[in-house]
Formats: sequence, C-alpha cells, structure tokens
Amino acid sequence: MKNYFLAIAITVTTVFFASCSTAPKIQEAHITDKHSAVREEFFARKTDSDVVFRLFATSSSMQRDQVHYQDSIALVEDTAGDDGLLEQIKRYDIVEMAAEGEILVELYPDSGSFYRLRQIRPSEIVEIDKLMAQDITRYRFTFPKKTIMPSRFHIIYKVQLEKKLTREEAYELLKKHSH
Repeated sequence: MKNYFLAIAITVTTVFFASCSTAPKIQEAHITDKHSAVREEFFARKTDSDVVFRLFATSSSMQRDQVHYQDSIALVEDTAGDDGLLEQIKRYDIVEMAAEGEILVELYPDSGSFYRLRQIRPSEIVEIDKLMAQDITRYRFTFPKKTIMPSRFHIIYKVQLEKKLTREEAYELLKKHSH
C-alpha cells in the first residue's frame, strides 16, 4: 500500500513539473509568432530605390535585409556589435511599442567611410533614434566593384519594444529616475 501511494505521488509530481516546464516554451512561441507577423509585414513593404538596407530588431533578435544595390555594396557582418545593440534595446523594453524611422547615410566617395548620418524620418522615441544612428556608425561596407556606389542611401529600421516590467517595477523605476 505504501508503494502505491509513493507511485501516485511520483506520477503527480512528474506531471506537475512537466507541465510547468512546458508553459514558458508555449509563451515564447506566442511572442515569436507575434513578432514574426510584424517582421514579415515590415519586410514585405515596397521601398524607394534610395533604401539600401532594412533592419528589424527586438531585444532578443535582429534581422537585416539588403533591398537594392546588391552587386555594388555589401555590409560586413558584425555579430558582436549586433548583440550589443540587442542589449541596448533591452533597456527600453518598458512599453509595448514599435519605433520606426529612416536614416540617410552619406559616404565619402573616395574611401567609403562615413561622411554624415541624418535622421530623415524620426520615430516617436528619440532615444531609439539616437541608438540606431549610433549603431549604424559601426557598420562597415565592402564594394565588390571597387567603386563607392551608392555613396548616398537610406536605411529604414523598426524596433519592436515589449513591456517586460510589472506596473510596480515601472513605478519604482519612474520614482528612481525622477529624484
């Protein structure tokens, strides 16, 4: 009889822990699906010929797409820099909001290094605009045809923020920064 109760207790405990460990995975899949729909819509839009790169980022993932001039300009991959951007975005995961903007990039025609960045279509969140402009300055480009073409182009970005704080945590953060 003692072994019977022990077997039932082990079964109930196993079912309980198994159901608890699968709950976050389902929730993560839901979050990913929510962002994938927004991401797909962002990348499906038609763009002007001035737009060369599009960037979609959340605090957990980033995707970049080259829209035009694939044969004359390429972006050098920088995964450490990309990870740094994701860490910076985590600081703004206080509200559920999307920030979308556009930056004009001008390169020196002889070296391909940055001449100037201009925010031509700012988002609603100034801090995200500054973060994206700062992040774009780390980009390095290669020019397969050995000609700096284009030397003037646009980058469109969308940063999807998620509310990850409880109401109490947000209130404490607000109190901390207001003093």
